[in-house]
Amino acid sequence: AVINTYLSLSLLCALINIAPTCSHLTQGHSGPGAFGIWVVLLNTFGFVNGVIWRSDAINRSPIFCDISMRIFMVGPMGLLMANLCIIRYLSSVVTPNRVVDGKSDKRKRLFLDYLLCLGFPLVLAGVAVIYQAGRFEVNRLAGCSNISALVWPTFVLSIIWPPIICGVSCGYSLYVMYWLARRHHNLKQLLGRSSSPLNMSRFTRMGAFSATYFLISAPVTAYGTHEIIVASGPYIPWESWATVHNSWNKLSDVRQNPLYQYQLRDWLSITAGLVLFVFFSFGGEASLFYLKIFHWICPGKFARIWKRKTEVLLPIHASAQHSEKKIIQTNSSQSSFTTQERHEATRDSCSQTNSHLKNMLYLHGQPTNIRSGQEAPGILVSVVQAESSTLSEH
Repeated sequence: AVINTYLSLSLLCALINIAPTCSHLTQGHSGPGAFGIWVVLLNTFGFVNGVIWRSDAINRSPIFCDISMRIFMVGPMGLLMANLCIIRYLSSVVTPNRVVDGKSDKRKRLFLDYLLCLGFPLVLAGVAVIYQAGRFEVNRLAGCSNISALVWPTFVLSIIWPPIICGVSCGYSLYVMYWLARRHHNLKQLLGRSSSPLNMSRFTRMGAFSATYFLISAPVTAYGTHEIIVASGPYIPWESWATVHNSWNKLSDVRQNPLYQYQLRDWLSITAGLVLFVFFSFGGEASLFYLKIFHWICPGKFARIWKRKTEVLLPIHASAQHSEKKIIQTNSSQSSFTTQERHEATRDSCSQTNSHLKNMLYLHGQPTNIRSGQEAPGILVSVVQAESSTLSEH
């Protein structure tokens, strides 16, 4: 029963998070996008390993084990790093007196986030050969895993990083909560001034997601670190390469464990996948992405729906893009303005977009009772901001 539950949830989490991950990647949300990449990879490899080694621990596919062993080794660290990038981005949004990011700043932020979330774990996976006591271990149920000796390079290159990342994430979380407590009354103005693709809904979901996963991952990281230290065996004083790689511990050795049972760390990828799906799969931007997929699969069936959506959204997108450019120009070219004056310029530009939105909704038979300061229908606002943020990158 346990193996069936694990396999079903792994496959489900891998499939249901493909669309939200692609949506975040296309919109320039590097943190959630990188988090989704690791979720899909970990659950896909977990499902395949569980199917292949469901009832035994025979070395059937050594090349596949070389790859999946390293994915399992650094994947949880990649999830923690992606969560850190999310909360770091939110902290930059709520920071007072922050200069508006230009296109080059956005590209630098995306490059740094992907370097931390994807590049850094892959580098650690490559240097793991220093403390590997064998090629890999094949476990019944879980499949391939790494074999590590407990020497000081193991602490420096592997064990110490998850607690450090959790600690930094905690610091950023406290920073965000501090400024939200002080400036929650003008959060909409902060989001408008930051020139980010976030609206109130996305900011709230990203903040709640980051806090939820942090509350789950922090105790799991502490327990998992202790578990890794215990599983690695007694501490061995490091003297040279031969301390780990000797005639008893060769890098070509493959070990087998037919008595393995699922542990807490094996369920972390499933937990991350469910949390990601709950927070990011029901927003307006995700709905539009699903509509695009359905239109691509069944163009005839969704042609009229797609045409109706695009007829409404294209004029609104043009107006929103013009308003966004006007906001950025106002904030960048008139840096001597006070914060209150910049907020007034932002409200004036947004009111023009709101007026145009009322006209378009009226023409297409939609309700137009949108008051000042009230959000428009979620799907329209999400689409406008998603498309505007995507095209502005080009």
